[in-house]
Amino acid sequence: MASQEPDQTSDPPGYARYGRYGVFTIERLTQLEPHIDAWSRLVSSASSPNVYYTPEFLIPNLEHVERRPFVLLLIYEEAPAENGHTLVAFAPFTVNAPNRRRPFVHLETLTNKYAFGVNPLIDPRHADAAWHVLLQVLQDPAQPWQLTDLELEPESGEPPAVLVEELAATRTIVCWRGSARAWLHKPFTFGELVRSLGGKAWRNHLRRLKQLAEHGEVELKLHRRCEDVDAFVDDFLALELSGWKGSRGTAMASTKRDADFLHHVARNFNAKAGLFYIELRVDGRTVAVSLAHTQGTAMFAFKIAYDEALSRFSPGVIVAIETIHRFIQDAHLTTGHSGTSVDSWAGRYFVGTLESYNFCLPTRRPLALAFSWTLKMLRRLRRVEIGRELAARHRESLE
Repeated sequence: MASQEPDQTSDPPGYARYGRYGVFTIERLTQLEPHIDAWSRLVSSASSPNVYYTPEFLIPNLEHVERRPFVLLLIYEEAPAENGHTLVAFAPFTVNAPNRRRPFVHLETLTNKYAFGVNPLIDPRHADAAWHVLLQVLQDPAQPWQLTDLELEPESGEPPAVLVEELAATRTIVCWRGSARAWLHKPFTFGELVRSLGGKAWRNHLRRLKQLAEHGEVELKLHRRCEDVDAFVDDFLALELSGWKGSRGTAMASTKRDADFLHHVARNFNAKAGLFYIELRVDGRTVAVSLAHTQGTAMFAFKIAYDEALSRFSPGVIVAIETIHRFIQDAHLTTGHSGTSVDSWAGRYFVGTLESYNFCLPTRRPLALAFSWTLKMLRRLRRVEIGRELAARHRESLE
C-alpha cells in the first residue's frame, strides 16, 4: 500500500502547508488507508515507542472502543525521500464538546479505558521541526477548536525543549504536573527486582508457586506468537468474565465491541510476533493470564485475568512478576510500561516512576487566550502551575 504524498500543485482535502512541512488532518478511518505504510515506518523509528498509537492498536481502538470524534494529525516533510515524503510526526486527539471545564470545543490527547500511552510518535531526525509544526497547527486560529489539552510522559524526565521554549515565550500556555505511572527502565536485573520486593514478598511468591504445585503440574509460558490466537483470547475473556469484573459488568467479554477489539489487537500483534502473553497453567488448565504487547524496545502491560477459585495463591501476582522476569531476560527490551499509576498494586513490581506533564495550548483567538490566561493565574494561586520553573531550568541549561 503506497504512502499518500502531499501534492505540490493542488493540495488534497484536509491538508495544509507549514513551511517545508505538510499536515494532514484525519477525521475518519477511511482517510487513513493511504498513510498506513508511512505510519508503520514512523512507528519503528519513533524516539518514544508507544504501542497504543500503532496502526495495530489504534485502528481497532477507534473502530470498537472510542466513541468520541477524533482528529489525527500527520506531519510530513515535503522534501521527497526514497520511499516518498517522510512522515515525521503522528499525534492523535479526541474532539470534546463544551463542558464545565472547557466551555468550548477543544482537543485532548487521545486516551481511553484501553489506551494509556500519551506520547505522540516523533521521528528523532526531525524532532525539533516536528514539534514546531505541531505547535503551530494546534495554536492556529483557523482551527475549529479553541484549545488543546496536551499530555506527555517524557522518558527523559523533561518535556521537549521546543515545547519549553514555546512555554517561556507565550504567556498564555499553562503547564502542570500530571499523574505518575509505574514503569521499568533497564539496566535493571531480576536480583534488583527481588530486593525491591523485599524478602517477605519474594518468599511469599515462591511459597505460592510451591502450593500451586501441590494441586498439579505448574507451567509458566511466554507466548510471543500463538498458533491459535483467537482461541487464546477466548480463554482469557472467559477467565476474566468468571471473576469480579464479570459480576460488575466491566470484563471485556461483557460487551461485543470490547471483545472484538481485543481479538483484533491480538491478531495484529500476533502477526508480527509482538505478543508478550504470560500463561500460568496447572495440570494443563489455564488459571491466570497476563497480556502485554511490545513495540520496538518497549513492553506495554495491558490486562490480567485469573481463576478466582485459586485467589489464595495470588495467580494474578504470579503472572505479573513473571512478566517482569521475562522482560528483564529479554535483551532487546529496554523499557516496561505498567499502564497503571504508581499507587496501584502493579506499582509495587514496576518500581520506576514516569511523570507526566499537562499543557493547555490555546489557539490564537481572543476567547481561548483569555480562558487560558485565567486558568494559568488560578493554577499559580494553587501553586501547581510550573511553567516558570520549566522555563528557568531550560535557560540555565543553555548558559
